[in-house]
Amino acid sequence: MDGADQGLNAWPIAVWVVAVAAAAFAARFTLLSWWCWQARAEGLAAERRLTEAATRLREYASANLQRLPERLEEALSGSCTHLAYRPVPRLTLDERLILVHDARPTHKLMEFPNLRDGRAVVLCSGRLLVVTEEAFEKLVQADDALRQQHGLEAVTSGDA
Repeated sequence: MDGADQGLNAWPIAVWVVAVAAAAFAARFTLLSWWCWQARAEGLAAERRLTEAATRLREYASANLQRLPERLEEALSGSCTHLAYRPVPRLTLDERLILVHDARPTHKLMEFPNLRDGRAVVLCSGRLLVVTEEAFEKLVQADDALRQQHGLEAVTSGDA
């Protein structure tokens, strides 16, 4: 009963623990990736809505000396129920200001080992960001502070 007979039993317990942990992490990662992929259609549809809204707002601003409407419905012809608008007087005021975002979480973001809800946000620069809910809350607070620096009123939490 030498080395050939012992086979897998000769491996130290630490190797087995590491192998089982690696298999568990791989299984968790695969499961989270699958869930993200399943939720991707809703996230892509939300991004298309936001991109369309941002394009319409840019067109509105181009036609009105870079001024933006007070309400989103003035610039969009369709329904805006899935969007939240954070009005600014001019598109060129500050490119870091939030212009429009998802009204509710529409994305699933993987932050291993968890799956988190997320939202898409369009800034005045036209940049689209997808952030977790925790990051979104901080982004809204920073946006409100930036608005106050520019002499604008902060958007109430009910609107955001």
